[in-house]
Amino acid sequence: MFLRSRKALGLSFALALTLMKPGLAQEPAEAPDAFLKRYFETLHSAKTLEELKPFYPNITAKEEDMFKNAPAEMKKMVEQLALGMCKQEPRTVKILSKEDKNGKVYFELAPDEIPTEFKKHSTDKRFSMKGSVALVNEGGKWKVYKDHWQVKTYDNGEMKVSFGRDPDKEDAEPQSQSQANPESDYGDKLRKVFTKDWTAKGKGAVQAIFKVSNGTLVEITADAKGDKSQAEFIKSLMANAKSIPELPKAMEERPYGWMQFEWQDDSYCVNGPFFGSEPQKINW
Repeated sequence: MFLRSRKALGLSFALALTLMKPGLAQEPAEAPDAFLKRYFETLHSAKTLEELKPFYPNITAKEEDMFKNAPAEMKKMVEQLALGMCKQEPRTVKILSKEDKNGKVYFELAPDEIPTEFKKHSTDKRFSMKGSVALVNEGGKWKVYKDHWQVKTYDNGEMKVSFGRDPDKEDAEPQSQSQANPESDYGDKLRKVFTKDWTAKGKGAVQAIFKVSNGTLVEITADAKGDKSQAEFIKSLMANAKSIPELPKAMEERPYGWMQFEWQDDSYCVNGPFFGSEPQKINW
């Protein structure tokens, strides 16, 4: 599956860490390059978020409050989602540049080998995947302050995918984000249309593709990972949705969308929408 992640989804990994109990012993201080190598290897070997917790700075009170009262089912779902997101990152990396600045060590990275999530998209010579990681020394221990990746694919027209964690970008000028990124603002509005009267029960996972045309969704296709009746539920949800917002002018040439819905009992997670100039593909 080609899992495409927005800011909210990228934050889920950090938020999920707030649900873990504190107390793992931290490794001794080590060279930043060695720490970086061990970090990426652990992203792929970890079975629980508790194994990853020592790599990150102390969780902020703001992040902790966001999941303080979350039900057990949601905590489990968020942990599974976060661990799945780890596999989007490379297991080993090439260091393109390294800089010590303002108490942090900054790395610009490329993957040694394209992660499985993106391999089938990498056959186009224009494909690119680059990462930025910043380490901070917290109490004599290296911690991952920033881990953010950008991917460009071209099999559905040009598509830019960003995922990971970048606290500086997330905190900077939040009021101007909708102007700087109309797709992000439009995506927020479209998700609200689908989730305001959410009725799905049990457990499900569905990807859907569609086209936005004159305030409606057309060319809708959905496929479930498991019970195929779940796909019909999502397809009906989209087909019967009211008040679909018009595409902003900046997106008029990219009307084709992709979304993924996952749910368990009363908890749900929506990934996307993401848009391209050509019909999208379902990638289970």
